[in-house]
Amino acid sequence: MDLTARHPRTGELLSTVKFMVQTLAAAGELQRDLQRELTYDGLRAAEAKGSKGGRRPAVAAEKTGDVRTA
Repeated sequence: MDLTARHPRTGELLSTVKFMVQTLAAAGELQRDLQRELTYDGLRAAEAKGSKGGRRPAVAAEKTGDVRTA
């Protein structure tokens, strides 16, 4: 679809072009909002199970005790 299609006399964007762009933008916004909600739901569920967020340490905490005191 040509998104630059203009009315021959007025030079304005065609109504169908405006409609398609607005519809696609709304669908993208809906998808983003749903993904955000699912992410937060997953984080809350993990927190309820006792999981801590973030990256796991590369070295176990027991092994780093010697390095920090040296």
